[in-house]
Amino acid sequence: KYAGSPRKLITIAEKILKKNYLEELKKTLRVASDRKAKMPNLFNNLFSIGATYVTTNIDDHFSCLFDSNNVHYEPKKFSPAVLKPKNIVHLHGVINKPDSLVMTIDEYLNRYQDDEFRRFLKGVFYDEQYCFLFLGYGVDEMEIIDFIVQKYSKGHKPLHFINHFYVLLPFFYNEETLYQYEELYFDQIKMTVIPYSINAKG
Repeated sequence: KYAGSPRKLITIAEKILKKNYLEELKKTLRVASDRKAKMPNLFNNLFSIGATYVTTNIDDHFSCLFDSNNVHYEPKKFSPAVLKPKNIVHLHGVINKPDSLVMTIDEYLNRYQDDEFRRFLKGVFYDEQYCFLFLGYGVDEMEIIDFIVQKYSKGHKPLHFINHFYVLLPFFYNEETLYQYEELYFDQIKMTVIPYSINAKG
């Protein structure tokens, strides 16, 4: 029932599990060593870009590559000063600092209604000096995307860089109609769909 609503599932689980919640949450983030050995070298490749990284992930699979001074997870300390190359900002906290976590509905509300946090996001997403590449981020999970596009709703003048948003989506050759439907959806938030074929291996 809750497969499509992870936030709802986590909120309910937190209330049921109580003291065991954090340990169970940690279990979901573990990667078996045999599986880890088969994984591509994605994190090392990403790290080598030398960008500033902003993530909603709470695990340390990527941030373990960074100097500890360059891992930021406390919203009170978020500022333009942390947006430097080889820095990573965990918007939703980190698993080894439970007080920093944003997983349940009340934690989301507290974080995204916090004025300082919202000022930081505005400073990041509305500053044209930054170019963003969203990786592994579902645009249906609208925490960040919603923050960006809410300013472009009726009655608000859109910023001129809004048309520079793109989303890369997979399609089979025979899914032209589905592609057109996706375009109808993403047009509403001024995002251009760039399709790529998955016929070879799905």
